[in-house]
Amino acid sequence: MFGIMHQSLCRNVNEYAVNDNRFNYCGTCKSMGSTMGQSSRLALNYDIVFLSALLNEYVPNLQYEAAYFEKSCWKLPKTSAVPLVFEYTAALNVYLAAVKIQDNIHDSKWWQKPQWYLAKAGLLKAFRKAKNTLRKLNFPLTKVELLLKKNWINERTPNLALAEYVAPTAQITKLSFEHGADLLNISTTDKDKLGEIGHALGEMAYCMDAVEDWQMDKLNRNFNPMIANTSISKKQVKDRTAKYANAMIEALSALTISSQLKSRYILLLSSLDSSEKNPKLQQQKKKERNSCLEFCCVDCCSNCCCEICSNSCCGD
Repeated sequence: MFGIMHQSLCRNVNEYAVNDNRFNYCGTCKSMGSTMGQSSRLALNYDIVFLSALLNEYVPNLQYEAAYFEKSCWKLPKTSAVPLVFEYTAALNVYLAAVKIQDNIHDSKWWQKPQWYLAKAGLLKAFRKAKNTLRKLNFPLTKVELLLKKNWINERTPNLALAEYVAPTAQITKLSFEHGADLLNISTTDKDKLGEIGHALGEMAYCMDAVEDWQMDKLNRNFNPMIANTSISKKQVKDRTAKYANAMIEALSALTISSQLKSRYILLLSSLDSSEKNPKLQQQKKKERNSCLEFCCVDCCSNCCCEICSNSCCGD
């Protein structure tokens, strides 16, 4: 799976709660299979599951088809029964995956391109369906495509500031979260907060990828902001990640959604290894290591020692 907003699945839950991570994870994945084709499910992204979870908080009392609550991966909902949130996030997931593959084609050297062309071919049919669905849902495709062009221009321009390299990606994720709010007629206040979350997520994902891929990009002579501008240090990139992790925590805290969902993702953001010198994040990470977080939300153990799990999925 791809993305940074990873959550563990509660394996022992008999029936999935709509705000449970397994429901949103499997719901997004099954909706992709139903509307975009089975092969598209290989591109499932945790960040889009995160968006599904947030948006589903604003859809009260919606009746979901039984397939969404089946643990079998092969039991898919009928295409006509896919609700609006999953219709949108399934299409968005496929569209952004295809965009990422195209970006890899642009960035990579000739000997690396065949694997990405193969991946592009495998997603081509699903990509066309996704684009048609997004167009039907009035997603701002023209704006996104202009931002993609800007991103490709930036990647061929040396010595830009880190903020300039990151901006197109952050703007695309911001638009994606805001459009989800528009589809559900979410209040302006919460829409703005969702936009802030989308922007922060784009910033974090870009910066974390830059740090993680730096050595390989240098070896393969691929684009990386720290290579395109050698004055950008790894510390700068990590500090920017930490800054936007805190910004996302603040925006999440302000949303009118369940405290359980907020708590899960705030704890995740607090534990991300985004900056060795951020005391706030490091303190949270130390607390996580000393708790049974890794087991609680995975196995729904009855003796949870972390407040998050006992309030959300364990319920003892």
